[in-house]
Amino acid sequence: MTNNKLLLPSIIASDWEAVRAQFALTPEYLHLGASQFIASHPKSVREAIAHYRRLLDENPVPRTQALENAEMQKVREAAARYLGIAEPENIALTDSTTMGLGTIYSGLNLTPGQEVLTTVHDHYSQHEAIRLATRCSGGNYRKIELYDRLNHVAEEEIVGCPMREICPAIRAVGIT
Repeated sequence: MTNNKLLLPSIIASDWEAVRAQFALTPEYLHLGASQFIASHPKSVREAIAHYRRLLDENPVPRTQALENAEMQKVREAAARYLGIAEPENIALTDSTTMGLGTIYSGLNLTPGQEVLTTVHDHYSQHEAIRLATRCSGGNYRKIELYDRLNHVAEEEIVGCPMREICPAIRAVGIT
């Protein structure tokens, strides 16, 4: 079945076609994969990848620290604009999501009796970052389920479940 209009009735057909046009996916298949490792990129991301690939091909040797810092500052400024943050210095850049999660959770400085709340549905990197941070700090963590049955899940259930678990011991809620 290649008629996406039947699958997504809440999206106006022209809007969905505009989104789909950003991807170079073959229309002969329905692409339902949600893999985080193998994915098609929208046009703007493909162009950025091609740009940086050209830069690496032209000069694979690391550039000067000043140039790299200037480029990273541009990234922080763009992220700050997107997030509505006034100071780009409040944006931290890491090599990976795993590194970012480790940085965030290890920086919480939890004490015994304080907790991080997460879900059983989260990624391994999320769980490990929380586990290691709480092990080092003496804090604790809990994993909760956001829904009882995936085929009948509702927004109220996903939002309500963590809200019911918030208590004075909770210092962070980690849901990826």
